[in-house]
Amino acid sequence: MATIENRSRYCVTVKNRPDLTRHFPFAKFAAVQACMDDLRTHHLKPKAEQLDEHWLLRVRQTGYEDIVVTRPTQQEAEAFINKVEEERSRGLFVDYTKAHKATFGELLVRYLENEIQRVKSRDILAYKIEGWLVDSGKRGIELLEAHRERARAAGNKVRPAKFSNRAVNTEMHWIHKRLSEVTTVVSNRSSTND
Repeated sequence: MATIENRSRYCVTVKNRPDLTRHFPFAKFAAVQACMDDLRTHHLKPKAEQLDEHWLLRVRQTGYEDIVVTRPTQQEAEAFINKVEEERSRGLFVDYTKAHKATFGELLVRYLENEIQRVKSRDILAYKIEGWLVDSGKRGIELLEAHRERARAAGNKVRPAKFSNRAVNTEMHWIHKRLSEVTTVVSNRSSTND
C-alpha cells in the first residue's frame, strides 16, 4: 500500500497585489488562516493554495521493508510508486532509498573515515579523494573540513589544507548530487587517437 502526502508550502495571494504574497510551511495551516482573516479585514479577497514542490511517499507492503522518500512533484511521486509496485510484482525490486538520501561526496568522506586504513596506498588515495572534494566547490570543502576536525579530535594525522601538487579538476560538482541522481554522460569526443 502506498500513500502520498503533499508537504509543499502554502501560498496566500491577492489578485493584482504581488506585494502581499506570503508563503507558509505545510504544517502551519493556522497561520495561513490568520493571514487570510487579516487580509479580509482590509476588504481584500485572498486566495490560498498548496504548491507542488515537496511530496512525501510511504510504500508499505508485506514481505518488504517500508520505503519513505520525498519527490519534488506529484508526477514524480506517482511515477516512483508505480515503478516500485511494478518491480516488486515481478520480483525485481532493488531498494534505492539510501541512494536518495546520500551524496557521492558524503560517501567519499565516509570512505576516508572508515575504510581507507585497509588500503595499502592509503596516503595517495586519501590525497586524491581530498582533491576531488576541494575541486567540487564550497560544499566539498565544508565536508573535508568537518572530516579533518573529526580526525584531529581522534588524534589522527591530518594533511595541511594548503598543500596541493596537482591539476585542479573543474568538473567535480556532480559529487554533491544524491547518489540516485548520478548518471553517465556520453562524451562527444572522438574515441580514436589522432
